[in-house]
Amino acid sequence: MSLQDLAHGIIREYLKLHSYTAAYEAFEAEAERRGIEKAFHKRVELLDAAGLTAPMREETRKRKEGGDGLLTSLEVLLREYLQLREKPSEHVAPAEVTAPSDAPSSPPSTRRRRRKVSRRVEERTEPTSPIERELDLLRKSSLAETWVRKVTVSLHDFIEGRGGMDMFRTIMFGGRSPKDLPDSWYQSLYCMAFYPSRRRKVASWGLEEPTTWGIHQGEGGPCGPIAILQGRAIRFMFQGEPPLVEVSPFADALISTINPDNTLRIYVQGIMSAIYETFMVLLRTGAPCFYIVLPATYSELTHDALTDVLRTDTPLQELVMRIGADMLIRNMDRFVVLCIETEADLRTFCSSGFYQAYALFMRASSFIPSLVVSLVLTRSLAQIQTEDFGEDTNTGLLNTYNNASQELINLFLQGRATGHLHDRDLDLDGMVLRGIYSPTDLGFLSIYEYYGYIVIGANAKWHAENASYVILNEDHYTVLFAKDKEANEQVRTLLSQRNVPTRTQVDFIYYDSLDSQPDLVRLTLTLEGPVTCKVESDGIETKSFVDSLLFSLFGEALQEVNWNGTEPYL
Repeated sequence: MSLQDLAHGIIREYLKLHSYTAAYEAFEAEAERRGIEKAFHKRVELLDAAGLTAPMREETRKRKEGGDGLLTSLEVLLREYLQLREKPSEHVAPAEVTAPSDAPSSPPSTRRRRRKVSRRVEERTEPTSPIERELDLLRKSSLAETWVRKVTVSLHDFIEGRGGMDMFRTIMFGGRSPKDLPDSWYQSLYCMAFYPSRRRKVASWGLEEPTTWGIHQGEGGPCGPIAILQGRAIRFMFQGEPPLVEVSPFADALISTINPDNTLRIYVQGIMSAIYETFMVLLRTGAPCFYIVLPATYSELTHDALTDVLRTDTPLQELVMRIGADMLIRNMDRFVVLCIETEADLRTFCSSGFYQAYALFMRASSFIPSLVVSLVLTRSLAQIQTEDFGEDTNTGLLNTYNNASQELINLFLQGRATGHLHDRDLDLDGMVLRGIYSPTDLGFLSIYEYYGYIVIGANAKWHAENASYVILNEDHYTVLFAKDKEANEQVRTLLSQRNVPTRTQVDFIYYDSLDSQPDLVRLTLTLEGPVTCKVESDGIETKSFVDSLLFSLFGEALQEVNWNGTEPYL
């Protein structure tokens, strides 16, 4: 059997297995046009011809005994194909593969070499459709062993090689020594619309139905990162920015079973674009590449397994056991670090079925902890400790109540884990307090500014690039945002001018991820006059902490806040 026959057989079986009917028919038509014979009609015939029936039985035996056997016969066939392709022959010549600059070098005696086939092959082009891009990525991530080996490393080993576990724990927890992040942090970024039995029936996706676009927070704890991701996602959902990430075929198929009109695709695009943008914030601070923490099943869980969930109606909870059930710090050996070097590769990865399943569709998941650690490693332990943390830093990225500290909020917000919100650095008798160094893409408001304890600078408030705000009320983070593109641009203009020359009304939306709001909370603000910061000591009396924070944002310009029949949040 030739290498070409094996490759063609694998492609046919893959397309049939995943019901890519149009792609299968196109492949068959092209093969017939080129006069390529169909050597095998069944996968068992392909295994027999390749001499792989016995190896397949051996892999099955390993799995039954609790070992690390391959999952499917397709994986066995692909492994055989890759091994055959690397065997030297009269048509091959050695070509050395260079490891990435940050990967440990291997001894010459064990260095792997990629063989370059000299026979004529068609020029390979970058995949253009979403399905092609995902299949290309899944091929690399789960089957091309040399690619995986070069860019993934054990999370524990990665940390040990870049500062050590002691530094990591100090940055994460300060002087405390918990075994792991609290259980409440272990969840994905799902919304209640993914669980029809747990929500009221709604007509369709839209602003009026928060259960279709709001991240649902199961328990207290990760509200800070969730609020920032929600605030970023709003830009792509309601404020007119085109999404940066595509919906994977797996997510698309899953959504279609939940929401026949497929409008929940907007949620997937919005949240995944927010994750992409969060990594891009770190790139703008000088990060050389992206280090993404993933469950070790990343290199095992192929598109086959994801498709099986849909085809056999396997409960999603079974997939959780494979993707996100492990505790990240306690079971660090079950996680790996993936190095992504370019923006294009990051976008492709955020559009992959594995990452979207991990990020969005599992209620209990290690996704949020892994995202936090991904940002920490991308910024680097050394930079956080020496350039971000100040002399006054007395906690880690999680405070003593296991909530996000200001340092963690700022890491998500500006890519630097500084501890304050004033503009740039502030020198107090030789003690440098590190703040916000440039305008952020979304703003931040805090009840502690209203109480007079802190100052929020223009970079994180009036000069923010979008009228979406993460707001802090003592120990809980929520979101307040201009309701659409027109309102967003209007508010940005008024704040940049620091003046509202004529009486103006604008609508804001308030959302609390922990409250699971079934109804929209819309606030109509009446504005006129100079934009200042008014706080409690100015004699302001309000019925809600939201009103208080709006006074700290608009000051004298805020004439009235109308909650439109909703009971104000205290």
